[in-house]
Parts: sequence; structure tokens; C-alpha cells
Amino acid sequence: MTDSEQNVPAEKPAFTPESALKLAAGGILAVASYLAAGLLPPYVFYLTYIAALVAVAYSDFRERRIPNRIIYPAILIALGAMFHFPGWGRALLGGVAAALVFVVPVFIYGPERAGIGDVKLAFFIGLIFGFSMTLYWALLLGFGGAALVGLVGILLRKMSRKSLLPFGSFLAMGAITFLIIQMVRVS
Repeated sequence: MTDSEQNVPAEKPAFTPESALKLAAGGILAVASYLAAGLLPPYVFYLTYIAALVAVAYSDFRERRIPNRIIYPAILIALGAMFHFPGWGRALLGGVAAALVFVVPVFIYGPERAGIGDVKLAFFIGLIFGFSMTLYWALLLGFGGAALVGLVGILLRKMSRKSLLPFGSFLAMGAITFLIIQMVRVS
């Protein structure tokens, strides 16, 4: 054996018992969400979504990252519930459309400046609202909030054009705003 062969790290198996357990737990979460959506009123899910969005906003603001341990279970819950509200076709189209909007900057600027977490968050928000004007307004509110903070930061000379903002926090706040509006309308 040569020295170069000895220094090669052993490859990790693609499918481990741990990954099988995570996959099974994710499936169970999505199925449980589907079953619960048929029994529970929408505001129960709205509150769950708000809790996930608050956790995402806080994490993105503090650490500049959106943790998978928060966003993946939230996506699975939304995937299960989408068959009941807003309807699976509209929900899936909304999730894909919102995610596509955020994939473009990742390709242009790279994952260091435009995060993949924002793409996952946009997919989650799209699943919640479906392909609708509410999705449009929630995303627009997130963009507008980030633009306003950036502009004020530049005018006050606290930021530059190249400064990074925790964009996920703004997206989450836009979604939370419209979830609260929907909860008020339902009651």
C-alpha cells in the first residue's frame, strides 16, 4: 500500500441506520400532519407555523443561518397539511415558485452570500400560503422590510452596499404577519 492510499479517509456509507431512522420519522411526521389537518382547525397549524418562523427568524438574526433541525420538520408538517389547506396543487406550486425565486441569487452570488436556507424557507412559506396573492404579499413584505433596513443602514453609514442582512428573518416576519391576518379572518 502506498502512502497516498493510506491517507484516504474511509467513505461514509450513503444509507446508514441513522439516515433510515430520520427518513422514517419524517414520513411519520408528514402522515401525522396529514391526519391531524383533517381533524384540527387551520389555526392550530398557523400557530405551529408561526412558532417555526419565529425560531427561524431568531436563528437567522443571531447566527446568520437557518437550521435544518427547524426548517425540515416545518416543511414536513406543511407537506402533510397541504392536502387539506390550501390544497395540494396550489401549495406545491407556491412552494416551488417561491423557492425558484431564491435559487437564482444562489447561482449568481454563490451560497456564501445568498444562502440555501433562504430557499428552504421560501419553499416552506410557499407551502403555507399556496400559489396566491397572500404568498406574493408575504414575500413582498419580507423584501420590502429588508430593503428598508438596508437603506436606513446605508443612509446612517452603519452599513455598506455589500453588507449582509439576515434575509430569512425578514421573510419570516412577512409570513408571520400574513398568518396572523389569516387567523384573525378565520375567527
